[in-house]
Amino acid sequence: MRRRFFLHANNQCERGDNMKCAVVRRLATGALALIVLGCTEDTSPEVHGTSATSPRFGYSGQPTYDTVPQGDSLVVTPMGLRLASRAHHWDPHNELRVTNGHVTEVDMASGSVLADYGAERDPHIHFRDPHPPRNGAIPLAVGWISYAAWHRSTSYITLDSAKWVVPPAPFSNDNQIMFLFDGITDSASGSIIQPVLQWGQSYAGGSNYWAVTCWYVDGGTPHVGTLVNVSAGDTVYGWVTATANSGTRYSYTCHFKVGTSTGTVTTTDYYVHGIPEMDEAANTLEARGLWGVAQCSDYPATLSGTTFSAVKVTLASGSPPSSPWTVDDAITDCNQSTSIVNNSGSSGVVTIYYNNYTSISSATITGPTLVAQYIQCSWNASVSGGSPPYIFSWTAPYVTQVDTVFGTTDSFGYLATDYTFGVSLTVTQAWDASYGSDYVGVSGSGYGCGY
Repeated sequence: MRRRFFLHANNQCERGDNMKCAVVRRLATGALALIVLGCTEDTSPEVHGTSATSPRFGYSGQPTYDTVPQGDSLVVTPMGLRLASRAHHWDPHNELRVTNGHVTEVDMASGSVLADYGAERDPHIHFRDPHPPRNGAIPLAVGWISYAAWHRSTSYITLDSAKWVVPPAPFSNDNQIMFLFDGITDSASGSIIQPVLQWGQSYAGGSNYWAVTCWYVDGGTPHVGTLVNVSAGDTVYGWVTATANSGTRYSYTCHFKVGTSTGTVTTTDYYVHGIPEMDEAANTLEARGLWGVAQCSDYPATLSGTTFSAVKVTLASGSPPSSPWTVDDAITDCNQSTSIVNNSGSSGVVTIYYNNYTSISSATITGPTLVAQYIQCSWNASVSGGSPPYIFSWTAPYVTQVDTVFGTTDSFGYLATDYTFGVSLTVTQAWDASYGSDYVGVSGSGYGCGY
């Protein structure tokens, strides 16, 4: 099936092409992950991964969904949909501090309390997206998709750090939201503190570009810093450190900096004091959104995936864990997978692939080489290797045609005005810019199209 570049269709399910549109749900405990949250009229709950119990989210079996109070609304966070009334922006000059069970924001210079956000929220909070499917499109699978994970079993985590390169923009736009982060989480409550690279628009802001900031989500209440815009090819350095503990309460700092071609953005730090222990290290690729990922091309346009390198976990005992990371490819509707390149607690390398597609091997034109002038003739083309969507770019004298194709064939019509001319084709794969090309020389001495 063909769509013009500017009319590229969104509904993969109706097309019935090679991009799968199944909705798969599993339950997960995990750290390094690809996660998608979609929007359908489906009444089954969102679940995460493959195990029967999810200590990360603090429930066993199926969660109970909460009702959105009248006058309130939902916002998108790295921990799913949360009430707008409970979401807060986080000033890096202030510290989030839990005192007597309340989350407060404190001016670090003066020590004065600037805001009281109320009691720490019940972590067992889940909301369905209230929006109906758009244009009949069913999003791809929701939940934790593919990830590597590690849960500490001895002393508490004092450092979790990693770096990764900002990937290319997605090929297509369905208002999807993606988060890439490392961080640490409380497996008992689902709370998490994390430096996050974001694509799309969440409660933090943003749009169809990449930006980075820190989040702390204490179950039902998200707190988010100020977004810093970044570009594909920049390197994000994210780390979380434990700075103190008293009994079962801990203090953490979320840090990030960005390496660019022109220098390094100043490091930004966000502080949290008096929260429960974060006992799982998390280096994560996650996708969420009110509409979700509707097609495989909504992921970044790359075959090489996203690699978290220099992954380091330090414990209070002073020793990094040995071979900590384990993989669960829970959902594979776009052939997603996670590969542990170096299973090290001090210099780990983990790559998450959005797909396992191959590059284009060839493109071929078939059609007449002898035509009559001023007669409309057609040429067909096919591509081998790779995976849709493809961009078919045709050229002939005075004419250029560009088609986005979700199959493997395309056609080109041309009215010959020159006695001799050529028809050229280049087919490019959206994922990795691999291409195939072909050329046909045509004579205008014939009597029709091909004779």
